[in-house]
Amino acid sequence: MPDVITFGEAMLRLAPPDFERLEQASNLKVSVGGSELTVAAGVARLGLPTGWVSRLPANALGRMAQNKAREFGVDTRHVVWTKRDRMGIYFVEYGASPRASGVLYDRSHSAISHIQPDEVDWAEVFKGARWFHTSGITPALSEEASAVTHRALRAAKAAGLTVSYDLNYRAKLWSADKARTNGGLRPSEGAGRDRISRREESRWPGIDGAFRPGDGNGTESAPPVRPSPEQFERARRRQGWTSAGCRRVCRWIRMIARRRRRERKARRRQSRNRVLEDG
Repeated sequence: MPDVITFGEAMLRLAPPDFERLEQASNLKVSVGGSELTVAAGVARLGLPTGWVSRLPANALGRMAQNKAREFGVDTRHVVWTKRDRMGIYFVEYGASPRASGVLYDRSHSAISHIQPDEVDWAEVFKGARWFHTSGITPALSEEASAVTHRALRAAKAAGLTVSYDLNYRAKLWSADKARTNGGLRPSEGAGRDRISRREESRWPGIDGAFRPGDGNGTESAPPVRPSPEQFERARRRQGWTSAGCRRVCRWIRMIARRRRRERKARRRQSRNRVLEDG
């Protein structure tokens, strides 16, 4: 039986190769993407048995998503199948500086957005499980998906599972007001406070000090959170960090940032070389 259960949508990701724009592309690479499925696959790679619950169309595209999950060792026995609905897809344009990456979604009326509360037997799903994970993307898809997410969280808590909830606010899916008042999950309703990071709290509408999207800047997520010196000192004391430990963490972060800058420069050089060769 799976130790970890996740619940959420999987979509097909279509991306042009070699940093091309969508309007330039003559072929697209197809892969499967999904926040909760990625968590299940990652945990399975660490050696824990995992299961993924979703709703997929009973066609080749749905089977592609199931096969990708099973390829990573994820149990899919509780996936709900439908012959009426479609697979969500999204298109990704990988950025080449100074152009940022871009995403174009085509997920309206996807299979999971029409999921019904009685289609999943959560008591059966959670038998033998220890952990349940989902995200704020799922309840944002539709009223039905929101209701099933609430039911899953309540069933997981009743079964004694540890619950983690990736807030993951998406302004393209719902407004801040709707997330806060109608479909939004507050920490007390699902995951314990210790399972929601302070960084995530800062992105979530309705939590004290949260970022308020929709200010006209067109961004989908919150800007990076910069704690004040007082907040950092409180966190350091709470976590028991030493000054030497903080310095090591800062060095590690700077090393990662330098490596990413070198990788971006290398990609830009490769892109320029291809343009020169094609010209």
